[in-house]
Amino acid sequence: MFKKLFFIFVLLFSCLNAKDVLVVGVENETERLNPLYDEDHNVMLGLVFNGLFSYRNDTLEKDLVKDVKKDGLVYTFTLRDDVYFHDGAKLSSDDVIYTLNLARDEKLNSEVLGNFLDIKEISKIDDLSFKVTLKHPYPSFYEVLSLGIMPKHIVEKIGLDEFDKHPVGTGPYKFVERKSGEYIKLVANDKFYKHKAHIKEVILKFIQDPNLVALELENNKLDISIVAPIFLDKLAKNNKVNYQIMPSNDYRALMFNMKKFHNKDFRKAIDLAICKEDLVKGILNNLGSVANNPIEKQVKTDIAYSTCNKDLAKQKLIDLGYTLKNNKFYDKDGKALSFDIYTFNFDLLRTQMAYYIKQELDKVGISANVYAKEHGSFEIDKVDSFLIGWGSVYGADFYTYRVFSKEYDVETNENGLNYNHYDDAEVSKYLNLARITDNEKEKNEYYTKAMLALKDNPPYVFLAYIDYVIAFNKNLKGVKNHALGHHGNGYLYGIEDFYYEDK
Repeated sequence: MFKKLFFIFVLLFSCLNAKDVLVVGVENETERLNPLYDEDHNVMLGLVFNGLFSYRNDTLEKDLVKDVKKDGLVYTFTLRDDVYFHDGAKLSSDDVIYTLNLARDEKLNSEVLGNFLDIKEISKIDDLSFKVTLKHPYPSFYEVLSLGIMPKHIVEKIGLDEFDKHPVGTGPYKFVERKSGEYIKLVANDKFYKHKAHIKEVILKFIQDPNLVALELENNKLDISIVAPIFLDKLAKNNKVNYQIMPSNDYRALMFNMKKFHNKDFRKAIDLAICKEDLVKGILNNLGSVANNPIEKQVKTDIAYSTCNKDLAKQKLIDLGYTLKNNKFYDKDGKALSFDIYTFNFDLLRTQMAYYIKQELDKVGISANVYAKEHGSFEIDKVDSFLIGWGSVYGADFYTYRVFSKEYDVETNENGLNYNHYDDAEVSKYLNLARITDNEKEKNEYYTKAMLALKDNPPYVFLAYIDYVIAFNKNLKGVKNHALGHHGNGYLYGIEDFYYEDK
């Protein structure tokens, strides 16, 4: 009798787990669970918080905003009247104003500061409406307002550091607990303004090993995750797992440390030596495309770019005074031509790209040493070069201005994104002009000039844009196919509509 009851209990628990819990494989574990920090690495933020606007189904849509009126540089926002924080408090304009003021506080200097410097003034009208005045036109303004809104009454009481440990938002899921190195647990928000999520519980399970991700999907220990391209063929034969291939604006590049790579012709020689088409075909399994600049998915510039040409790469090295020694590597003043390429050891794709680059450079007489290390074991801005990535579903300004502007050099700005100390007056000039005009023709002209200057003085070897493989339990429904951001951010959009289909 006991065995029979035990069997029934196990069966019931398995059914509950299959229908009421979504286990998500997450590559990156971030320290601060806060919208002001780590915009694109933290899957949890999009589940716990809402912004005034959000990116859904390849378009920017109103989220917490009910209405907005624009009069020149003045925007008047009206909030929805049916939104509540997870503690039961009603969302008000005080919360929005408080969050936006934190975001633009230069003393706080959060990672999103650069997105909000163009705000001149914010003023409250009433509990559900407020006014924002800009310093000048800022076409990406609605996009940056996708920032998650935080409850003023909680953050003021416990402080930002404590809030990071117990985040409270208005999103479809509520934070329950975090076990460092293992998981974050969330439960459905009963008062989510759209509707209560169909799946009661979400577990964000931290797994950096891509092999383990694929194995756990196959064994039903994960319900959904990004999967490395090399596993696509295996997934296609697995009747337990479905998958979708989603495009992205996420690119990978070899970042040069400008303090070590002073000569732009040398950087151009490296670019010419790397056959990017073969990288897309081999490493990405054709799931992506060659990258030439950081905004080509958002802005068509009609700039001609060189393709792989190893003979021309060698000639550039000779013109720079290098001579080939022992028919192997180039040498100058008795010193072999060699540099280091760093990447993170948990990122299979970047590691493969790093070794591919090494092989390509070997063919033209440049010796490269690859170091795949743990996150935090080296400083990105100090090494010779690094396999970097950026990209956003939002406008071209989002990850260009803060990445390539001198004022966001990490050496002088702790929340900067310019890790390689890039400083080009022409690039900065036209990126700044592009971000403050709402004339589309002018904007495209400025971006074209910025990209021409970037091409002439390359900060990176742009390698490839990535298409992401999203694999999920065959019974999981509601996963929508749309363009993704950096690290595949966005594949859980609309999670409140995910559900398990009974079989």
